[in-house]
Amino acid sequence: MILTVLLLTLAQDPPSLLVGEGRGEGANAQPDDAGFLSADGGVSDAGSPVTDAGPVAPDAGVTEAAMGPLMPGPAGVERDEPGWLRWAGWVMGSGRITIGLVPIFLPTVYDDVLFVPMDQRSTNATLQARLFGARDAALGALVIAASQSKTWLFRAALLNASVDLSDLTMTAVTALSDRAMQRTALITGSFALGGLLLWSLLAWLTY
Repeated sequence: MILTVLLLTLAQDPPSLLVGEGRGEGANAQPDDAGFLSADGGVSDAGSPVTDAGPVAPDAGVTEAAMGPLMPGPAGVERDEPGWLRWAGWVMGSGRITIGLVPIFLPTVYDDVLFVPMDQRSTNATLQARLFGARDAALGALVIAASQSKTWLFRAALLNASVDLSDLTMTAVTALSDRAMQRTALITGSFALGGLLLWSLLAWLTY
């Protein structure tokens, strides 16, 4: 009985899986040159379903507003900040790179500026200073790369301020624990304090 009802249903209403339902074409629809079923078969030349309102675009309904705003960075750059902020990012980033290059290429000058005691100068100390310089150069390059976006410039400035704060903390610990390195620690700490204030100001301006 169930089989009889099913056969009667199929005879009165062909299944919707047959191409061309409601258009009188059925299985006679032929693919066009592009490999898609023609409009008579229920599919447009572009391969999109055909509705009563016409062919539907493949990306219909997908707009930039639906996708959300582009993230700042290389793929989508925000340019909502004043030009002087970009220049400030370039100047401060270049300054940090310069500070980083000094211990890498001029380690003796670096030791002299910081008044590092002669008995504290060694190959290992030079290596540590060069690692410090590489870190500063990388931080400066990050600021320059982020200078086209107010959001990313704020983040880069905040990162630099955090690094200078950690440097200031370490120099304070050294000044209190090692009298031989006290003057060097105080000079290094003054540089870290100046950097902390400048980067905090830039972060506040871009907040």
